[in-house]
Amino acid sequence: NILQYCADYEAFLFGGRPLARGLEPNLVSELRALRELIELEQLGHWEFAVSEQLRRELLRGCPTHEQLNVYRILDDAAQCRSPHAINVEKHVQQLMDAGFKDTADRRHIATALAMGASWFITNDRNIIDATSGRVLNLLIARPSDCVDEISIGLLLRV
Repeated sequence: NILQYCADYEAFLFGGRPLARGLEPNLVSELRALRELIELEQLGHWEFAVSEQLRRELLRGCPTHEQLNVYRILDDAAQCRSPHAINVEKHVQQLMDAGFKDTADRRHIATALAMGASWFITNDRNIIDATSGRVLNLLIARPSDCVDEISIGLLLRV
């Protein structure tokens, strides 16, 4: 859903234009935090991983022309490391008891683990609740819950 936000609110997140009035306050808070994370990218060398499953999910939803453009930009920016299927399946099996209601959620977390990600940033309450914010070495959080910690970590490395 974070990539969906990048597509739907591109002008705010990447261009700094104001948000439209009348948006839900929680959404505004998460969008502001996401914009901060995007701006922090300037301070460190981040690698973005996009799995083939995520690509298929994004395209399955009949994206608009604007969304397709953003997906292409993000895809080009991603270091598209394709984890070996066996490693993903190993992690899927490890997550069987984690309480995921959706097998796609379990597969997204397993893919992040197989890719060696440090953070899994999402607004999906089911994923956050099922993991209590952590699976092995993977931290799972909303943008607003991780921006401070990521900021401090990046500043300590610079």
